Amino acid sequence: MERALPTIKTYKPFLSSTTLRIIGYLIFGLSQVYIAAIVFTLIATIDLPAIVESGSIDSIVSTFTSELSLIQNAKQIKTIMAIGKVAQVFLLTGLFARLESKEADMKKTVIWFGFISFIAYLLELIIFRTLVSFFINFIIESADFSPLVLYYINTAIDTASQSIISVYLSINIYIDMFLAALFYFFIHYIPKKGYYKNHIIQFRLFAILPVIYVIVSMVLHGIAKNGYTDKSLPIFIGAALSFKAYGALILFVVMTLFVKYREKIFNFFNKKKNINYSDYKDSNRSAFDFSVVIAVTITLISLIDYIIMLYIPTSKGYGFGSCIYMFVAAIPFLLFNYKLKARFKILNILFALYYMILFLLLLILYGAAIILLILDLRTISEVINALLAMMM
Repeated sequence: MERALPTIKTYKPFLSSTTLRIIGYLIFGLSQVYIAAIVFTLIATIDLPAIVESGSIDSIVSTFTSELSLIQNAKQIKTIMAIGKVAQVFLLTGLFARLESKEADMKKTVIWFGFISFIAYLLELIIFRTLVSFFINFIIESADFSPLVLYYINTAIDTASQSIISVYLSINIYIDMFLAALFYFFIHYIPKKGYYKNHIIQFRLFAILPVIYVIVSMVLHGIAKNGYTDKSLPIFIGAALSFKAYGALILFVVMTLFVKYREKIFNFFNKKKNINYSDYKDSNRSAFDFSVVIAVTITLISLIDYIIMLYIPTSKGYGFGSCIYMFVAAIPFLLFNYKLKARFKILNILFALYYMILFLLLLILYGAAIILLILDLRTISEVINALLAMMM
């Protein structure tokens, strides 16, 4: 006879996935706006007239590029970026709870996030490359620049866009949501017909594809960031890569596999206690144990990430160091109950609208920063033309 699990006075976590998702989107939005404001402020402080007075055209371009490099690597920006990436932990956990609730169809969820990530990709790629470039070209062409000056200005703008905007405007969080949903789909979905119905193991192995995608993204960023190539990643490639806190996806993988094989894990550790798993599954202890496992996992990921970043300096370019602040999410997760019901359909639409509005706001801020540089270049066009005349 199996005996039922005794009533346990375990604390019942009370935070729902809705709360975590709201926290995630707020952290993400506020951090990105703050970074954009800092970048705009730093660019506004660049004294172009003083740079022009420094000498030849080559020295002007060199000094200008160095100024942009200092902005890109500003410590305060890097810190806020790392904090902002913690948002992905909350967002992917909300996605996990949505899928676990069975209220969301796995196929439809994968398609939804795939669609939204593609729309965000188009926004980042097409709007940036067309709208901002249009205004930049309009401002440049309306000034009396010589062809050589135009060449140097275009070089400077390309440097600015590649080194700053393509880095900080790459905020497509839905790529990571899509990859996580895809992983969950291949782990949990049961094909009803076809080849994979009889070869389920092969179907499950496709779950490695989203993980490989993240690894490839980290490698490509690392190659470009650490100077293994003299070219930056083209924006059409960079905008399609996942480069958020990789630890968030690791956490999602742990959550998915833990719940998938939880009964086997439970039976292994309680095989001599003759405890009914179904009673445990519906108890407060089950929800609390899940929260503890996730909180411990978050802490370990954060610690390991910090150690790797500390002892391998080049690892930063590959994305290590992006998870060092994840440990702050451990406390909220001790309060999280993934079984609590939440409203998903309405929130998904509202969050998508929030993201699009945020993206357009950031586009305006970064575009304004670059246009500000062009306006300054226009005001000193005569000086630049005079320098070129002396060189000819």
